[in-house]
Amino acid sequence: MHTTVQRLGLTAAEAARRLGVHKGTIYRLIHSGQLPAARISPRGDYRISVKALDRLLDGDEF
Repeated sequence: MHTTVQRLGLTAAEAARRLGVHKGTIYRLIHSGQLPAARISPRGDYRISVKALDRLLDGDEF
């Protein structure tokens, strides 16, 4: 069975906490194309997969 995180992904705030960065950094990475994310609402809410975060870290982006 999938957990909620696996189905929906992480919020920008959750991703920021996992990486130890500010939420604004996550949005900059999304907007620059370095971090793939799904926009889930017209107001700009995003969901980021844990796998995408892992790939970003493996590429030594920080």
